[in-house]
Parts: sequence; structure tokens; C-alpha cells
Amino acid sequence: MRILIIGPGAVGCYFGSLLARAGHAVTFAARPTTAAALRGSGIRIEGSRGAWTVTDISVASEATEPTDIDVALLCVKLYDTASAARQWQPALARAKAVVSLQNGVDAIERLDEALAGRAAPPRYGGLAFVAGQLVAPGHVRCTSDMSSIRFGGPGATTDPTLLAFADACVRAGFAADCLDDIASAQWHKFAGLATNAALTCLVRKPAGACYGDDEIVRLAVQSIAEIIAVGTAAGATFPAGFADDTLRFLQGLPADMFASMHHDLAAGKQLELDALSGHVVRSGRRHGIATPFHHMAWACLRPHLDGDQPP
Repeated sequence: MRILIIGPGAVGCYFGSLLARAGHAVTFAARPTTAAALRGSGIRIEGSRGAWTVTDISVASEATEPTDIDVALLCVKLYDTASAARQWQPALARAKAVVSLQNGVDAIERLDEALAGRAAPPRYGGLAFVAGQLVAPGHVRCTSDMSSIRFGGPGATTDPTLLAFADACVRAGFAADCLDDIASAQWHKFAGLATNAALTCLVRKPAGACYGDDEIVRLAVQSIAEIIAVGTAAGATFPAGFADDTLRFLQGLPADMFASMHHDLAAGKQLELDALSGHVVRSGRRHGIATPFHHMAWACLRPHLDGDQPP
């Protein structure tokens, strides 16, 4: 298949490199400096998933390339959705489908708003299950064994392009599920993601320290309950026992694992805070639901929202 990866960060490089190794025509769309690094050194993956390097890769720094695309994977940070969509719109217009593998639950809303009035193919939500840190452009260090994606939306399971893409992913070595109700699946992941991001950033400690402390576990329980409440109000469905299952998932994370937002916080980079705890707070206000934990997390981390890089 012909696949365009927009945003070759940890997620884009990891899944894109696996697809490229499997023989698919993968193009990595990047800013000029990142594009130069990828052309020079390729992509290197290491850590709990093993180690491999892909050097013979296609890199685009202009939206006029490539000319034919089956699936465009959007892997940029949520706060870059609008700028990336506008920059790469000529390429997106030539794709058969666009799939977002971004964090949060409102990526498609952001994408639709950015592309309003512009030519674009069907757009589908998605979520990536991989824990990795971008050490340098094209260099990813995996910190867990997670390796799968889920994607879709209304009509997805009858879209031949998406079904072919799911098969390509499985053949490339990672699990892939195509779903019609991707919104509920996104809220399910969001419960653990937003909780872990908030807690590891606030506590400045990894999962082992957070979920081994009874008082912090109580905060995790509160966080999950708030997300279930606002997600249900937004139309998502949660299975019986979901809250307990999510807590067990968090408690089973590698003891030394931090949320990706903590890596950005520690590096003084911009945070996806508004799309995580901030989204919970806004959704709570919209539906009349109290969200005290996420309001506290959002308020306390807001001074770091735009990063802490020195002038």
C-alpha cells in the first residue's frame, strides 16, 4: 500500500518503520530539519520491542509529494493538527482515507475544522498503543511491549481501503482493528491516557511510584470516574467493570514508565494538556458534570502549557 505518515515522531516512526520493512511504499512527511535527519540516518527503533533500522525510506518536505496515497496517517501532536492539515492539504486531498492516530478524543473535530471548505477524503479517528520516547529525529526507544492500533468510524468496516490497511498492518507485525464505533474505543483509551498523563506530570514520578501509593491511587480512581461520566454524556459506552479494568491496567504499567506528556514537560516542550485534562474540564462544564481532579490537574499544569524553554 501507499502510506503517508504526517508527523514522524515516536508513533509515526514506529508504525511507519514496520510498514516500510514489510515492503509498503511509506513516505514520511516532515519539517525540513527532521526530513534532513531522516534522509541522512533513516529510522532506528530500539527497546522492549527489539531493535531495527530502516535506512531506505522516502521522505517528503513538500505537500506536492507523494502523488498517490492510499492512507494518510496523522501522527502529529494534537496542538499541531490545524497547521499540519493546512500544510499537507494538497497531499491529503490525494489520499483515499485519512486516519488520525493522535491522542485525545477530538482529533477529527480539529481536523474537520482545519479542512473546512477544502478537498479532503474521508477522515477516521484512531488510537495507537505503543509506549516510546523520541530520543532524536528518527530514533525511538520503546518502553513497553504494546504494539497495536485501532481506527475507524461510521462506515469504516465496509471501506475497502481501511480493511486492506488493517490487513497490511497485521502482516507488518502489529495488531490492527477497524471499528465502526471508534469514539467509544477512544474514550476507553483516553481514561487511562489522561489519568496517567496528569498523575505522572503532577507527581514527577513514573507509574510504579504513582500506582503503588494508596493516596495517589484514590486520585486515579477519581480521574477515571470523571472521564467515564463526561464520556457517557458525550455518547460513548463503557462496559461493566471498565473503571476497575482501567485501574488494573495503570497498575500493571512498567514501574519506570512515564506518560509521553511527562517527557514533554521534562524537556520544556509544549504540552497536550488542553486536549487531555482540559478536554475533560470543558466537557464537564458543557454537560454540567463536576470534574474536580482534572480541573486541578489542568490548572496546576497550565503554567507549563506552552513549554518552559528559555528565551
